[in-house]
Amino acid sequence: MMCCWEIVCVRKKLLYSWWLKIGTRVMVLKLLLDEMYAGLKEYFETLGWNVTTAQDAGLKGAKDKEVVDYARENGMLLITQDQKPADLADLTGVKYLLISNAMIAKIADARIREKYPQLKPE
Repeated sequence: MMCCWEIVCVRKKLLYSWWLKIGTRVMVLKLLLDEMYAGLKEYFETLGWNVTTAQDAGLKGAKDKEVVDYARENGMLLITQDQKPADLADLTGVKYLLISNAMIAKIADARIREKYPQLKPE
């Protein structure tokens, strides 16, 4: 049997919910924000995500492996800025998103150039 992967966006009351559809089974994708991204929880919730922070899960100051294990045990996608938990997630098959400083710089650069096209870097 062939599996079909697709991300479906559902708009409801100005909120967006993302669903991961695997074959005929639909699962809600939950996010686990590593400690440094706890401040983004309300933003993701506003966009329709089901979000837990490391602090909410009692993982403040926990070892990286414990955070990754929690994400795996609870079927969550881990969002982190640290390479080590991203590597551990990758090794154990846990879904993750590594947001590096380079990624942030590229996004900021693109936005600056878009908003202020007359400005050029030296």
